[in-house]
Amino acid sequence: MADVVCMPLIGRLGSPDLVTTFYVGMGLGALLPSALSFAQGINGSTWNFSYSVFIYIICVLDAVSLVAYFGILYLEKRKVNNNDEERTRTLSQTTTETKVEQVPVEVDSSLRSMLFPMLVTLIASSFQNAVLPAILPYATQPFEPTIYSLSTNLFVLTNPIFCFVQHFYSFSSTIHLSILSIITAIPTLFILVLSIAQLSIPAALLPIASGLSAGFLSLLRTAAASRIAHSSHPKALFICGFMTQFGSFVGAIIIFILANAFHIFISS
Repeated sequence: MADVVCMPLIGRLGSPDLVTTFYVGMGLGALLPSALSFAQGINGSTWNFSYSVFIYIICVLDAVSLVAYFGILYLEKRKVNNNDEERTRTLSQTTTETKVEQVPVEVDSSLRSMLFPMLVTLIASSFQNAVLPAILPYATQPFEPTIYSLSTNLFVLTNPIFCFVQHFYSFSSTIHLSILSIITAIPTLFILVLSIAQLSIPAALLPIASGLSAGFLSLLRTAAASRIAHSSHPKALFICGFMTQFGSFVGAIIIFILANAFHIFISS
């Protein structure tokens, strides 16, 4: 829901670059609770702090997010008021009216330009939010439990790190999205193969593939969303958020059918 609710709000703030910051924030939103859980204790070890302390810290993080959300609403309202005042001042200073021919916004062409990044968003979201989290237990089953723990931790850890790269170098062009999609497919398909067939490989390859796959998927989603945000379509970011949620839904349905009807995964 965060994609559908927050992304149109970010679009109204007027800076498409804020989309990258949004994805970094989502990555941190998954990283901080995981790091907190890791600090609490793992593998049945003695707790470093109680469960109630864990809940209190999570509540504080949620409160900070809520305050930030209302802060964004305030900034948006302030920006609208400033624009209205400037428009009124401009009209009052104008003594003659000049008719300006308005060029209609080419919504159709802008929508066509978004087709490829929307498709990228759909596929990347389905793998990152549904497919990979579901097949990781199958892929790590032949290995020690620590491999699964390390794979899931790296899966969460790399999200904000890779998203942050978009701040320094843009991967939003069609050629960059295509190359990035091919690179992302390598570790992703590697994990998918391991979830179907038992292969004799070094155990360390699986956590590395998990981290790289999650990281490149995050970067791919961020780059595609940035491309969509620069479109002239009035509902560009809403469509981007919808494609993210729809991709997650489609990925979950496909994995459910493959695991429970066709039993293609290891011991499924």
